[in-house]
Amino acid sequence: MLTLLLKTSLIWGLLLLLYFGLLSKEKSYTQARIYLWLTLLSGICLPVGASYFEFWEPATATGVPANINFNPADLASPAMPGGPAANNETATWGWHKIVWITWLAGAGIQLCLLLKSMICLYRLKAQSRLVRHSVADYYTHTSVTQPFSFGRTIFIPQKAYPDAELHMILQHERYHHLFRHAIDNIVLATGKIIFWFHPLYHILQHQLKLQHEYQVDECLKQQYGYTYGKLLVTQVIAQPQPALTNTFYYSPLKKRIAMLTSNRKSQPWKYLFSLPVLTLSFIFMSADKPNDERVRDGNTTTFRGNTFTWADPPPDEKKDYAMPTFERIVRYNGQEVKEGLSRISNTMQYEFQNKNLETLTENIVSAIEANIALFPQKIATISLENLTLNEQGDILYYDVKTLGVSITDTTISGTNRFPDVNTTVDKILKDRKLINPANLQLDNVYTVSAAVAGLREYQPMKGRLISTPPSKD
Repeated sequence: MLTLLLKTSLIWGLLLLLYFGLLSKEKSYTQARIYLWLTLLSGICLPVGASYFEFWEPATATGVPANINFNPADLASPAMPGGPAANNETATWGWHKIVWITWLAGAGIQLCLLLKSMICLYRLKAQSRLVRHSVADYYTHTSVTQPFSFGRTIFIPQKAYPDAELHMILQHERYHHLFRHAIDNIVLATGKIIFWFHPLYHILQHQLKLQHEYQVDECLKQQYGYTYGKLLVTQVIAQPQPALTNTFYYSPLKKRIAMLTSNRKSQPWKYLFSLPVLTLSFIFMSADKPNDERVRDGNTTTFRGNTFTWADPPPDEKKDYAMPTFERIVRYNGQEVKEGLSRISNTMQYEFQNKNLETLTENIVSAIEANIALFPQKIATISLENLTLNEQGDILYYDVKTLGVSITDTTISGTNRFPDVNTTVDKILKDRKLINPANLQLDNVYTVSAAVAGLREYQPMKGRLISTPPSKD
């Protein structure tokens, strides 16, 4: 979600910079209105659209390496010390919960304000007196302090206006209806429920409302000349009106007068400058993430532009009934990949080939367990199988295997089965501050067959485990 928000902010920011730098003083008001709407929609649709296609893009291809003769009960044998990870569950909500509660509170307030505005308009219309006029019918009431409109419904204060002045005011509000500005206001008010916290959204909303007034002012200037400008200057400070409405005395008045008196020629061709920005934004969104599809072809797998070669475990290791057996990654882009663990002679114990590799593996398991709240409640363990790291400690490859709280629950068990889980794991693994804060280095490319993070209790085993198949002595 944070990534989507950052992308939205980037697009809005770039297009608004172009708008204020080249376009805001142009007298092409219809084009400006369209441009601002395209800016608003591009900031939402481009990131969301890119994420949509990423979501439906399969996280794995058929032929993903699977475990051979794997039994969940086998994991109980090499249990590591440490209690169940359930103790971390409460603490990991942290800022995620605070952010969501804050956003929901703000969205709730905005929704209440929108509903209040609609109710106020309905009640005001019901309590007002309808007045017929040759330009447009309008409603008048003692509580109305300035002219405003919502669609066809126009409200005028209960005071005596000179005929010429009333004529201009009604024409002003009638043009708002002809330009369908009420639709803009409804959509903007609805969008504010979601983006109430975003300053760039408020800037876009303000600029669109200002363009509404510029559009109408230009029409009335052509009809009444500078008499209309004098009418604007005579505005008085009035009480605010419902958010969905278009107000005759919409501020900032100084900008409206400046646009009325400006003799600049319209140059709509300048809006073509937005095309390169939109194109670059689209390319940026499309090329944002490497391909996460694991494509198997024989004994090779292509993942994120890299090629991994697999080999079956030696026959003597398949006889070791105490541990599950796996296919192994033996080469990465043609480079040899070493097994990360080896069996201690004449024992059932295993040791890491490299101390830094052991530390990195422990960091990976701890990071996943610390983010228990990000994973579905039914998942008991997440096993990173075929975990492969390069000399810089970067993670090159992994498969995500999940087991349910109930071992017999086949709906939650599988390898690379849930794209959302893979995505969450990937974000955790990319956080170098969690995985490799000390910038540890390795002397070779290593693979660890399975690093298991225990998230929640299930029978008959509990807690955190690191499980690996035996290595050849």
